[in-house]
Amino acid sequence: MRIITGSPVYGDDFMFREKDVLLACQSLTDGSSLLVKGWRRIGKSSLLTETARLLNEENKNVIAIVVDVQDLVSMSEFLSKVIGALPKDKSQQLYAAMGAAKQIPGKVMNAIQNRIRSIGGSGGGVEANVEFNKNVTDYWEPLKTSFEALAKQSQAKGERIILMIDELPFFLENLYRQSKNVDNIRTVLATLRSWRTAGLSMAIAGSVSIEAFLEDLKIEGLVLNDLIRLDLRPLKRAEAETFTETLAKVGNIEDWNDEATKTLLDQLPDHFPFFIQSAMNFLRVEDNSTTDTINEVFENQIYPQIFASFFQQFDERLDRRFSKEKRKAAVDVLNEMSATHEGCLTVNEIEAICEARSQDPLQIMRRLELAEFIRSDLKKKGYKLAQNLLKTWRTARGGV
Repeated sequence: MRIITGSPVYGDDFMFREKDVLLACQSLTDGSSLLVKGWRRIGKSSLLTETARLLNEENKNVIAIVVDVQDLVSMSEFLSKVIGALPKDKSQQLYAAMGAAKQIPGKVMNAIQNRIRSIGGSGGGVEANVEFNKNVTDYWEPLKTSFEALAKQSQAKGERIILMIDELPFFLENLYRQSKNVDNIRTVLATLRSWRTAGLSMAIAGSVSIEAFLEDLKIEGLVLNDLIRLDLRPLKRAEAETFTETLAKVGNIEDWNDEATKTLLDQLPDHFPFFIQSAMNFLRVEDNSTTDTINEVFENQIYPQIFASFFQQFDERLDRRFSKEKRKAAVDVLNEMSATHEGCLTVNEIEAICEARSQDPLQIMRRLELAEFIRSDLKKKGYKLAQNLLKTWRTARGGV
């Protein structure tokens, strides 16, 4: 095992989430598809990468590919990324299906053929992506049906292609900002659903609430209702302790002890793997692991990362998901929740807060839940903060 920060981990570097990985592997192999949800830095990319590794290693009839679409801004880039991730033999089959469609421009067909020739026998020609022109929507339908034909051909041979799309919501937001065309979003989502129907299993991951985004654009949620929801949570305390102690050994931190583990984990509002890895990465070059040293590393290194990774994101999410007056009510609800020990309010308490702002409580609760600020708490007959980190955020913003 190694101390790795920022990049997806897999194999010996991947710990815990065994049930999540097992669920993903079995569901995808059986032909189901997943929507993997979770906040940034919680391990979604690592889950996809480890699942793909296991699927490819343990079943010779499975072709699992992972594409990160976070930085893409156009439909042509999206198609190019997916085609570029296919193994060479599947690229050739796709090319044949496109040729049979007889509706795709010759320049595009030549570009695809050049890409296929440029990659090795085992696939992975991302560096030679196809450059589609700006009018890709003109021949989107034959491209879509060609992928469907590829999925069906593979199934007929006893094979299954599994497509893992990391940060799809980010891509959809980028696409909308670029084009301001809701139809493009509908086209991409409808295409992915048609591919799933044709037998191309999928795992879609995202740290931005795709449901809230689609509601903002008034896009029906039916395009996602065939997906199994897999919600990743922070590590449990016992898992975080084991993870921290393992990293201490890997990092050769000789004076690390139970008190050091407790000091570090008590500083974290939630036990996200990334922040534990980051802390241990900094601590392994320190002269000692005393409480003062750990606290100093947290204050100077970890807390700024939490601010950059989350607090600004929360601020932006509030601005995007709520109008000015509704935002005031939403902030009041979050502040009152953060002021309680368990981060929880009853429905009646939330109703009183919203009515004081002359806002519909049901709308505020729904929007907060869609934006993944809160989740229902049946025991308390109300709602609670989705993560403890939100308390830290509201305190930093002066709300508590």
